[in-house]
Amino acid sequence: MFKSIKTVLNDLVKDMGIGDEIEGNRVFVVWDEVVGDVVAKNAQPQFFRKGMLFIETTSSVWAQELSMMRHCLIDALNERLERSLIREIRFKATATEKMSLDSGGKIAPSVPGDPGRVELEPKDLAEIEMVVKNINDTGIREELKKLIVADKKRKKAKPKVR
Repeated sequence: MFKSIKTVLNDLVKDMGIGDEIEGNRVFVVWDEVVGDVVAKNAQPQFFRKGMLFIETTSSVWAQELSMMRHCLIDALNERLERSLIREIRFKATATEKMSLDSGGKIAPSVPGDPGRVELEPKDLAEIEMVVKNINDTGIREELKKLIVADKKRKKAKPKVR
């Protein structure tokens, strides 16, 4: 008996226990739309974990201002995500000399937590291929592969808290 792609993906996400993490990572897509251009140029989400969204800002002033607006931001983001995934937001000012901007003038992730600079090991890539190999639709397979790669890189890039 054949299963629909939706069923296969839902089972996969459930088995991996990453449903809320995947949904929560949608905040990276909707952030600019929800907060507007001015805030987006001065504050960008860095990672989402267990209901907590971590935002990096261009200055302590922005961190303080947005901190006072945290409840409004949580409500607006959850409304846009159509689910109450974000329970808390933490803001961190980036030292100007350490801050880098991307081509759009937005804060780029800081180097220690920059998933773009993390290389996956061959065993990680092989594991990802095993997970997606039975998905016949090329577009869905590639998008799921990108999502899993990004998640693994994000997890490896996140500094260990001791």
